[in-house]
Amino acid sequence: MKPVLILSLGVRGGTVIYAQEVIDRLSIEKTVIVPFGSLVKTPRHTYKWIAHRNVYEFFIYSFTLLPLYMISLFCDLTVNKYSSIYLPYFHYWNIFFVFIFKLFNKKVITTIHDGCIGDKNQNNFKGKILNYLKEKSLYSSDELIFLSEYVKNEFQKKYGRKDDCHVIPHGLIIPEGLRQASRNHNPLPNILFFGQVIRSKGVENLIHACLKMATEKYNKLVIVGKHFYPLGIDRNIYSSSKIVFIDNYVPENEISKFFNEADILVLPYTIATQSGVVTIGVSACIPMVCTKVGGLKDQLVPDAEAIFVNSDSESIKEGILALIDNKELYESISLNLKRKHTSLDWNNIAKSIENVILSTTE
Repeated sequence: MKPVLILSLGVRGGTVIYAQEVIDRLSIEKTVIVPFGSLVKTPRHTYKWIAHRNVYEFFIYSFTLLPLYMISLFCDLTVNKYSSIYLPYFHYWNIFFVFIFKLFNKKVITTIHDGCIGDKNQNNFKGKILNYLKEKSLYSSDELIFLSEYVKNEFQKKYGRKDDCHVIPHGLIIPEGLRQASRNHNPLPNILFFGQVIRSKGVENLIHACLKMATEKYNKLVIVGKHFYPLGIDRNIYSSSKIVFIDNYVPENEISKFFNEADILVLPYTIATQSGVVTIGVSACIPMVCTKVGGLKDQLVPDAEAIFVNSDSESIKEGILALIDNKELYESISLNLKRKHTSLDWNNIAKSIENVILSTTE
């Protein structure tokens, strides 16, 4: 069989970590291309391209380097160098490589992390371009790998596509130095939000939930993640000793620190598909409060593996208090998360993805 081309051109984030974990475990013949300057550990035996890291570089490289990469791939395919292409997540350039492979009647396999649902609050120009490119590249793929039944069902409802759809769950993300033992109850917990601060993440609801609680109920709330819009909260909250903001991208080698210091992880999302943050929470055996949106229930069993609540601040508050006030519940959930580790082993997940690739290649 000819090698499979795998492109992982992102430089940071959970999807890039996902790709690295899968690629390193694939036993098939493959050629892997990653970018220079990645903030995530790159897979073994890779070739490196220069890829954009910001909007400025996107426009420059899209008109200079991207055409050269496309010509190079075109030449490779004229001599039948690759059997297919696997795209482990969305990237702005995916659609151009999909086009070339389809031109040569080669198969395209894509993993979908958010099912083209995206952030429905992104109505700006960048958001519309993002959604357009994403939909075009996914619609042109021959095989689609979803991370949850929810995302698959949403995609099928939108496009009416029933065939060539597979559900393979997200494996555990285990940052370096992460504590993976089951946890003991802390009566004065640290509460954590982790991830990009965009409108659909419901961060304001979490902040208001904590403000409604008695201050002696928790030690502090730590909100970790780059802010992409101004939070609609009183400016005095930023100087509060009970609420800490880390408004930045977190390097991979620093992620474990925040999870090791936290006792409760909250996902207050108002819109969601599934979440890579959940998989870090499972790895850390940290009890979670999740909202009843999207595919989060596909990842965690309600009451046994997480507390599920509505997305309003009062419901989030009650969910957090349930874990603070009930030692037995807290420790039971943590133990169940420890037991869940086996089912989300990356070797099993990579093998399932490999089987999908093999079923479509020459």
